Parts: sequence; C-alpha cells; structure tokens
Amino acid sequence: MNASAQIFPNPAGAGAVFAIENDSLGRLITLLLHQRLFKPGTASTDRSLRDLGWHDSLLSEVGAMPADELAKIWGGSNSCVSLLVDQRKVAAGLNSYRALKRDQNDLEFFLVNGATPALIHTLFPSVSSRTVTATRKRLGCESRGGRPPLPDAETSHAIYRCWQALCTQETSLRMRYMRLHKHFPALSLATLCAAIDAR
Repeated sequence: MNASAQIFPNPAGAGAVFAIENDSLGRLITLLLHQRLFKPGTASTDRSLRDLGWHDSLLSEVGAMPADELAKIWGGSNSCVSLLVDQRKVAAGLNSYRALKRDQNDLEFFLVNGATPALIHTLFPSVSSRTVTATRKRLGCESRGGRPPLPDAETSHAIYRCWQALCTQETSLRMRYMRLHKHFPALSLATLCAAIDAR
C-alpha cells in the first residue's frame, strides 16, 4: 500500500494540494464525502458543486452510486481525492499556538515569582482558577496568604519610580510587571505590587 504523497501548487490561492496515494485513506475520505455531499436534502451542496463546474448529469450519476462503489473509483490507484493545505490557515493556527504558549510561559513566570491571585486574575482573565491551581501545584509554588511584607522606604521609593517610568515605556501590563521584577529580582511580585499600591 503506497503511503507517499505528491504535492502540487493550488491554483486557487495560497496553499498546496497533496495527492492522496494511500488507497485506504482515499476510500475512507470518499465515503465521508459521499455522506456529506450526496445524502438526501443537500440541495445547497448541489448548487455549490454546480458553481465549481460539475454538470447535472455528473451530479446525478455520482449521487446515485452506492458509496462503496464510488469509493473504489475515487480512492483507487487513479484517486481523484486530494488534500488541500491552506497556507493562510496554517499561519493563523501557528499564531494561535504561539499566543497560547506565550500565555502559558507568562503565567508560569508570574506564579513562580509570587504574583497574588488578584494580579493573576487581572493579567490572565481567561484562565480558569482550576488551571491556575493545577499550574501552581505542578510548579510547586503554592499561593501564600496574608499581606506581603513591604520593603524599606528607600527600596519602596525606588520601586515606585521604576514603575512610573515603565508606565511611560511599556503598553503591556504584563511586560511592565515582568520588567519591574527584573529590576528587583530578590522581591516577589506580591511585594512589588504592595510597594506600588502603598504610594
């Protein structure tokens, strides 16, 4: 059984067409297409296929064929079933994946460095409390209750001045806190927030 695939450019847009040369896979896809395209009550599908150049006689003959017989024709050695990979959708999927990984990495950074539950909720509103709890447990950084200790007056003043500068330099609230922590790595984010709120 041949499992290779030939790749052709897609003339209709940005993408590539993979010729499916695996007989079993081609027949399986054909059965699915037959069920979706030619089952009773699919007049809208018929119109769509006509718009793509399918003749009425072809639609009628193919629609009347048993699915297993059609699979032999469409999914055999001369398979007419192909797989379209849309470059734009691949790029969009990768962007979503990168954003998801970035959110995950950022969440871990804030949890490891002692962010309060309130700050986590502000910065990650779409993340459930269950996910936060599970991530804390996995990282071994359980939430500490109570008010965090304030640093000395001089350090508190330096924290506030740094925060004010970051507010003019950085539009992302997450990045402000991350950069603030880089300036004061010995202090937890909870302590840094307390110093800012105390001013």
